[in-house]
Amino acid sequence: LQLGEAVIVEAPPSALHQKLQQLFVEHRRQKQAAEAETGFLQRLVAALTFDSFLQPGLAGVRSTQMLDLRQLVYSTEVADVALNVRRERALGNHTIAGQLLPTSDLDPATVSVQLLQNDREARITLADDLGEFIFMELPAGEYQLILSADQLELLLPPFILGVQE
Repeated sequence: LQLGEAVIVEAPPSALHQKLQQLFVEHRRQKQAAEAETGFLQRLVAALTFDSFLQPGLAGVRSTQMLDLRQLVYSTEVADVALNVRRERALGNHTIAGQLLPTSDLDPATVSVQLLQNDREARITLADDLGEFIFMELPAGEYQLILSADQLELLLPPFILGVQE
């Protein structure tokens, strides 16, 4: 810390500073133009960062309702995806309510959400302005979500509904 405080770093000459700024701006424009021309698609695989079924149970809690709700959170560098999976006991099916939580300039209202079952499209919907979406009346089985925007695709790893009942 003392050495850092002792070092005096002078500002570069004004002409050099302006030239460097101009080079950075030109580089950014060229990169954006190249991505637009090639139709660059960024595909990110989300990592599971929270699963309520993997959390230790609360001592003394005796509720079957806890088994009917599962919370999952997936993360990427551009957004997190939170899922609430609820089992409807009377009907024997499931509901997935999710929310896309951008950590970048991604607009949630431009995102479509595709639900796959056994590698085939089961449902598709759009996220609203808050990034929320819902899929209802889903039978037990293995599912996967793909969230897509203009040049971005977020893949969530497959998960199973109806195993821990």
